[in-house]
Amino acid sequence: MWNDDDGTVFDEECPAFAAAFHPAGTLLASGDAHGRVTLWDAAAEEPRTVLHGHTRAIWSVAFSPDGRCLASGGHDGVINVWDPLAGAQRLSLGPDERPVWAVDFSRNGKHLAAGYGSGVVKLFEVADGRERSVWQCHLRPVHAVAFAPDGSTLATGSEDATAKLWDVTTGRQLGEFRQHLGWINSVAFSPDGSLLATGSDDMSAILWNVRNSRVFATLPGHCGLVEAVAFAPDGQRLATAGQDGCVKLWRVATGELEANFEGHDGAVWSVAFSPDSAVLASAGEDGSIRLWDLTWHGDWSAVPSSSLVGPHRLEASLAQVT
Repeated sequence: MWNDDDGTVFDEECPAFAAAFHPAGTLLASGDAHGRVTLWDAAAEEPRTVLHGHTRAIWSVAFSPDGRCLASGGHDGVINVWDPLAGAQRLSLGPDERPVWAVDFSRNGKHLAAGYGSGVVKLFEVADGRERSVWQCHLRPVHAVAFAPDGSTLATGSEDATAKLWDVTTGRQLGEFRQHLGWINSVAFSPDGSLLATGSDDMSAILWNVRNSRVFATLPGHCGLVEAVAFAPDGQRLATAGQDGCVKLWRVATGELEANFEGHDGAVWSVAFSPDSAVLASAGEDGSIRLWDLTWHGDWSAVPSSSLVGPHRLEASLAQVT
């Protein structure tokens, strides 16, 4: 543990693996290697609540669309569903014998999907935690799940280097995306559902046309595994991040790189946009949560890649919480 010149405290032994914004933009949730879920006040830029319910690292956090539930999935094989405003646990699902790598809520908030180390995807009823469906989607661990905006389709990404689309009602496979040469660590639908983004161990991200499963754009540029992809709610930008410690911002329409942020000391495991697309959060191996101000009107290309001046707005630390 050490202090930076600006007084920021870092906990080098507690990487932050997951981050998600509340739909109202008032809270930011993070999950860390110590099994803690921290709820941050986005306006005050301070931790509000720490939720304890996991015994090992948390790999994924997700808010329900109405903001009434927060799900966390961990290496302990447990999924916890929380009331984020009350700071109380609503449900605990599991444990499973394999890690929970990814969680996501359906757009009506009634169902929760989870990807497991066994290659299985489970669908739960949020109201009572009942297990609705169990699908053997892949033969290798499922590292990513994402519901399409219309809620009818679920995307999965796996260590088998494929992403697949599934009919949520029947469990029937609808499509498959094959071009990556390594594990797929993250998947995300564009807000209109027309594109699927994937991030892979092959150091690339790909934008796919969902309708025909063809490549829309390949996004090279990372010098390490790509761990995270996320679309801005306005659909104009895609963020990627990975083991090279970089957070990259891309123009969706053209596939062009707009900005490259280098501030984390180590891998970046998760990225999340605020609901108004004005702020990008990144969670890193260095134990910090950084918020990047995307309303900055400077010339992105003129910002030194190693500088925190300009787009960087906040550096929070998991060492602040207990």
